Amino acid sequence: PHVVGFSPGHILGSIVHVFSFLNIRPLGFDVSLDQWNLSYKTASLLDGLKKTLLSISVHSALVESEDNAAFDASVHAMAKWNRRIGACHPHTYYISLVGTGQDANTVPTLPEGFAAAQWANWLGRMAQFGLRRSVLSAFLLLTNRRSYADLKASLPDMHWESWGGDSDGLCCTFAQSFPQIGLDSATPNCRLPSLSAEMRPGVWYVAEHGQDHMGIVPFPVSEAAQYAFF
Repeated sequence: PHVVGFSPGHILGSIVHVFSFLNIRPLGFDVSLDQWNLSYKTASLLDGLKKTLLSISVHSALVESEDNAAFDASVHAMAKWNRRIGACHPHTYYISLVGTGQDANTVPTLPEGFAAAQWANWLGRMAQFGLRRSVLSAFLLLTNRRSYADLKASLPDMHWESWGGDSDGLCCTFAQSFPQIGLDSATPNCRLPSLSAEMRPGVWYVAEHGQDHMGIVPFPVSEAAQYAFF
């Protein structure tokens, strides 16, 4: 697949290459890519450095192959998977929890008391709030700098006019709801608008929450909100 320079996918791919080459685990997180021989310990120093530098110039077998999560999240991959999924299986339960982002800009309220623990908790939630908004704003800036005319031309049946409106800061509600298949996506035969009725198999249920893409995991607005969600 084609990788756009300085897109979120390109930047994340380059960062993963650097972490793998240096054999480091940021915050203890292991990217688990030993099979690609990207580390200077498993490949030669020159070979590992070459792969890392090529990834920065948008040339990487890791990023440009279809065998990675970034491609699975692309519109092309989603269109292929949606067509494979097709209609609901009569013995399977389906549910999508859609983030609208409508409550995501709510700043954590100040503590009412003066206990140190309360203020420490508030400062932590403020730091999470700032990090969450910064990350999603950066993704939005990088994504919206292109019109994606080439993408729309390659998938003319994707009902593009429905991709606007509310989003969780990363994915629009239209894309989160259920498999969108061609121009008949607007009237699917397997969707109910709410969870008001008793769930039954063979029906694709859709429920909404007001948080953004990171507002439930990993940065919940509160433990109570995260508990209520699950």
